[in-house]
Amino acid sequence: MSDILNIQSLKNKLDAIEENSIFAQEIASTGIFESREDLTEAPTARQRKRFVGPKKPVTGSPLLNTFGKTEAAINLAKYLHNVYHVSDRAKIVPYTHKTGNLDLMQFKVHYDNFTILKSPNGWAAMKPLTSREKLEKDPDYNPSVDKSIVYVGVFSLHNGDDVFVKTIKSTRGGSYSKREKAEVTTPTVADMIKDFGIGNKGIEVFRLMDRDAPGTENIPPEQFSGRRSKNIGEPGASVQRTKIDARASVSSSMNPDTDALLDRISGRLFKIAPNIVGAMPRRLRKAGLDPNSNKKIQAVEDDINFPAFKEAWKNSVTNAIIGSIQDPNMQTLIQDFRTANPDNNESDGNILIRLAGQGNSEVLHPVIAEIRNQLESWFKA
Repeated sequence: MSDILNIQSLKNKLDAIEENSIFAQEIASTGIFESREDLTEAPTARQRKRFVGPKKPVTGSPLLNTFGKTEAAINLAKYLHNVYHVSDRAKIVPYTHKTGNLDLMQFKVHYDNFTILKSPNGWAAMKPLTSREKLEKDPDYNPSVDKSIVYVGVFSLHNGDDVFVKTIKSTRGGSYSKREKAEVTTPTVADMIKDFGIGNKGIEVFRLMDRDAPGTENIPPEQFSGRRSKNIGEPGASVQRTKIDARASVSSSMNPDTDALLDRISGRLFKIAPNIVGAMPRRLRKAGLDPNSNKKIQAVEDDINFPAFKEAWKNSVTNAIIGSIQDPNMQTLIQDFRTANPDNNESDGNILIRLAGQGNSEVLHPVIAEIRNQLESWFKA
């Protein structure tokens, strides 16, 4: 009897895997993960309440072209653009130090400096977590001699599926062409980067250290908010900080709140409602219920805008996002956001809502699966 139960349990698990795979393919085919412009469109005069978020770099941008066409390179370029606001017009310069070392003293003087390393194993990027507030408000502060500064490393390897982030703490840069001798016990930044997967040989080094061209700070902030603003100012800056600050100022002046953003996310995700409703009859049958006698199913199939369903949809979206806060993957994304935005003091829930509002597929994919689960409970009730 136990063998029969084990076989049935295995069959149910395999059926669930197949169903989830089919569902994921259906959702992906709707293009919902590609429609970031729907969620992050910059505000116009008629759209002042829209949330302003980072845009996905378009194919053919200088940033992507410089990184190359491998999946690992593209993933890192997109990550740097979306999370750390690296400009898609950034000028990546080959770097060689006369000693063959990573020169941390020059590198850590600015919070928007990036070092990029390319190896046969993949790509890595790092930036200093230099205090912007201290640098801008304390005239005596010299970050080049500040030994407390730590670094954040971002890695995208050819044998890995996802970009991952590591904190790097060391006061020594070290050589990027060879490892330290065994008797040297203090780990260097270079060796730690190698240990995270890019290896010890064939490493090429680049830097992003250009600043915004002078004069952009005199441009009215409103001009940086439209879709045509990407061409304002000279290309080359690692991060177009003037533009980002201006957009943040405009966004702040619009007082965007999470309730309004949730409404927006809910409305955009409603595009996939027919797919979720289409999956319900099979899920109800697996639960021992007859979908043909379910009045809610019938009402929604007759009218996808059935008011009770629209209300249940919005509640499901909210519960799915808030309910996923403790998921380890979500916590990683939230911490990445806090690292990139050290002055942001919002709750984890608000940050996750903002990430969903940016069209982040790493957030939306599990959220959509949970929306389906939430609605299944609503149809059963």
